[in-house]
Amino acid sequence: MYRVSKSLTDANAEYLAANQMIDYDYTMYDGWYTADDDEIASYYEANFSEELQNAITANSDDPFSDDYYAAMHSEPQTMFDEADGLLNWRSNLTPVAMNYSSSSWSVRWAWPLPPGPHSSMNKVGSVCSSHSFP
Repeated sequence: MYRVSKSLTDANAEYLAANQMIDYDYTMYDGWYTADDDEIASYYEANFSEELQNAITANSDDPFSDDYYAAMHSEPQTMFDEADGLLNWRSNLTPVAMNYSSSSWSVRWAWPLPPGPHSSMNKVGSVCSSHSFP
């Protein structure tokens, strides 16, 4: 389960980093769009992410299209898919784990318990301790 948790944590971190980069792109795009001279505009334009540059080339009227977001989130989405694959692999082990835990539970109930006034298992413990188990 650790591997699944780590994969999900890493995917979440990458998703948040992509969202921060999207915010940065919005800031740079706004600065470029509202710049008064070419020197300031070129500063902002030089700081566009590669995905934003490609989006502007593809559609200058709508650079923040669904394709832009898909490109920005492609790496985190791949990581989420890998974590989902690990989670599905782990869920296939659940019947084995449940079977093991139920048999351990049965063994625990059959094990002789020391008698005591606060034991809710006092009768079961006394019955089990009077029998010998192979």
